[in-house]
Amino acid sequence: MVAGRRYWILIWYGMLVLGILGLIASVYWARRTAWRNVDEFLRGIGTILISLGMLVLLYGARQAIGTALLATAVATFVAAFIVGRRLGNDEEELHDDWNEAPMQLDARDLRRNVGEASPQAVTPSTANVSAGVHPDARSPD
Repeated sequence: MVAGRRYWILIWYGMLVLGILGLIASVYWARRTAWRNVDEFLRGIGTILISLGMLVLLYGARQAIGTALLATAVATFVAAFIVGRRLGNDEEELHDDWNEAPMQLDARDLRRNVGEASPQAVTPSTANVSAGVHPDARSPD
């Protein structure tokens, strides 16, 4: 017997609805992006499977079916993680192709970036240079 069984059943029905909505949204988006979001699709399937598995167990139906649904859900989430990592690497390669020209910096940009990145390295003279003030200019006392 599970404490608050009715509440858990309501919670898992809510998760089931979220899974169905997520699956519908991922299918809609997948059709627009030529199925580049397979990981989101698998996450929606996994959410539905885990919700159904928990509902089967909470209702006291076949424990073997509930356990099989939960195990399938775990496998689906692992597959979604693996597919997502592969798609993420492919997208990084695409972004690398988009940025073929190397970024060119001159010495002024490097000094300004180094001064902004580490506050300890900022001295009054470098702060004045980055602010556009000549380092030899004296401040009025």
